[in-house]
Amino acid sequence: MREELLKAIQPREERITLGPHTLVVRELAAAADIAAFQDNADMTYKLIVRCTFDETGEPAFTDEDITALKAGSKLTLLPLITAVTRVNGFALEENVKNSAAAPGDG
Repeated sequence: MREELLKAIQPREERITLGPHTLVVRELAAAADIAAFQDNADMTYKLIVRCTFDETGEPAFTDEDITALKAGSKLTLLPLITAVTRVNGFALEENVKNSAAAPGDG
């Protein structure tokens, strides 16, 4: 049972293909990574940097890449952004659907 429980609490991850590369998108797990989000700036891109790895487990991006990621094609980045939000429990599609269905204030 212990091993099953330990396996069940492992960070979620999924593999995606971006161009010719296979990337591993892993749930944000380290408390040190959470400190990077104190200023609320570039949150999506910080998540990409901290949650995206190559197949050997090395980070695919660094904070220095945020400017290039922001300037990149949003359409090309969409599968990566969607995977990052999904493994971190942010139901992007569900949030969009719920905000569209929310009644107005007046």
